[in-house]
Amino acid sequence: ALGAAAYPAAPPAAPLTSLGADTVMFHGKHQPGITTALQARGHLVAFDLAAGAGRKEAAALLRRWSTTAQRLMAGQAATQNDTDVARDAGPSSLTVTFGFGNSFFARTGLEKQRPVALDPLPDFSSDHLDRARSNGDLWVQIGADDALVAFHALRTLQKDAGSAARVRWQMNGFNRSPGATAQPMTARNLMGQIDGTRNPKPSESDFDRRIFV
Repeated sequence: ALGAAAYPAAPPAAPLTSLGADTVMFHGKHQPGITTALQARGHLVAFDLAAGAGRKEAAALLRRWSTTAQRLMAGQAATQNDTDVARDAGPSSLTVTFGFGNSFFARTGLEKQRPVALDPLPDFSSDHLDRARSNGDLWVQIGADDALVAFHALRTLQKDAGSAARVRWQMNGFNRSPGATAQPMTARNLMGQIDGTRNPKPSESDFDRRIFV
């Protein structure tokens, strides 16, 4: 009774708007975040497996990441110790997509399973690539319609990596805010260039062949 008087029960959570309540399923024929409608906020992160880490450590990491992604995409706490910093915004169409770099297969002894599509691209004549900000063993794409939801997912997945992997490079970005206009114009990047005009579209007959391995 004394405890109840000193620490009143937390107020019930405020109801979510339709934007915050939007949920994307983690499981499906293909990973989320590929044919999903563009979200307002995004993070792209490449990881390298730690020295000495191999197939066993990579498999354990992917299981941790998958569990975390599934829970966060459903609007649930990642763990019992989750800060809940973004729970009031719901899932907000959060998606987490995982990918393998060319080097992942050698690091894990799976060279024979590496798709031909992951062969290294040749350098183009005008390229001035920074190798420290290119490539990577593992790749994670995070998208959400709320900035804090996306950032919380990023930080949680980075913590999940633990000693198994380290961040190689990271890029953050944004798109148009959902609902700001009924007819959004073609997106432009910060240099004024139109982005994505000729990206393959799911409605095209050869989309699956061009996008999925």
